[in-house]
Amino acid sequence: MRKVSESVITCRTCKKNYRVSPSRLMTRKYCSKECAKKDNYGFKPKEKICVICGSAFTIISGTQVQKKTCSTDCNYALSRKITRKSEERRKKVGVTRKCKNCKEAFTGNGLYVTQFCSTECQYDFYRKTRTLEGNPNFRNGKYTHKNFQNRRSKTAYKHLNECKRYRKEFLKKHGHAFCEVCKVNSNGTPKHEVHHIYFASKVPKHKNLHDNRNLIMVCLECHHKFHGGNEYKEVFLQLEKERGLKELFSS
Repeated sequence: MRKVSESVITCRTCKKNYRVSPSRLMTRKYCSKECAKKDNYGFKPKEKICVICGSAFTIISGTQVQKKTCSTDCNYALSRKITRKSEERRKKVGVTRKCKNCKEAFTGNGLYVTQFCSTECQYDFYRKTRTLEGNPNFRNGKYTHKNFQNRRSKTAYKHLNECKRYRKEFLKKHGHAFCEVCKVNSNGTPKHEVHHIYFASKVPKHKNLHDNRNLIMVCLECHHKFHGGNEYKEVFLQLEKERGLKELFSS
């Protein structure tokens, strides 16, 4: 086997002589990684001008050669500027598409992808396709458009308003929000909600559904446990007994 000859070169940092193979003669400049770090890999600091604010800044390593801005704020401003230019350019590019409703060809821009030539065609298409089983809100024929609007106005809005009323009274009485089950205050959990001990789905039209005895302020974790199955069954039975909910809902 032929022996490969080695060359001797001098380290740029410590001036120590060391041997390298001919294939690395033109690329090797330091005897070790520590010497390369001390010399900053041979990179000399350079001054550049920010393309946004025009102020001078210094780059200290080779990884910052492509840097064009002096700060994070200027970098965000440059990104927004590039995005706006890209959007304007794509808006000017006409793209021919076929309307999903009337099947007619129309020209749109390259920024916003739409399947309809007009808003009227979009509404007409949804009126034809999203009915009965095609409607995402369809449940066994109960959610027609008219019934859904009535239910939302009479039931859902009342539910939300009663929860807001209880929360307002609770904050006025105690001064801050806390969980009535685990006693965690507003500094210990990110969110509190009003919970119906007897679910609205269990007694949907009962006159005492939104009674204060059936409402309780809970943290998000406890609220999930109430709706998660039998995990809070004992807590439910205790609240039912303490607040007399059986008598309240038996009337």
